[in-house]
Amino acid sequence: MADDLIGSGKLQGLTRAEIFSLLSEPPKTDYFKEYDLVYDLGPERSSISIDSEWLVVKFGQDGRVAKAAIVRGLKAFPGLTCRMRWPFAGNTRAQTGVQSLDTR
Repeated sequence: MADDLIGSGKLQGLTRAEIFSLLSEPPKTDYFKEYDLVYDLGPERSSISIDSEWLVVKFGQDGRVAKAAIVRGLKAFPGLTCRMRWPFAGNTRAQTGVQSLDTR
């Protein structure tokens, strides 16, 4: 469902109330403080699942969704997100691990 919401642009331009109507209000969290809403999607969908996936939403000055993305990060280290580099040869997750919709 989260992939569909991002890929289709369904969240684009929605208000906070419309997001809550669609997804409910997320529990409070200390993760991804640069976003206004953070939904825990559970363990990363891969053969080696070491991260969690999160749906994050940022509102613009008009109170409507300006950015929505699925990001990855370790629950044990909230400041450590998909921007980190992995030690595997040729794998830079910082460039490939985020799907994003930026409506600015």
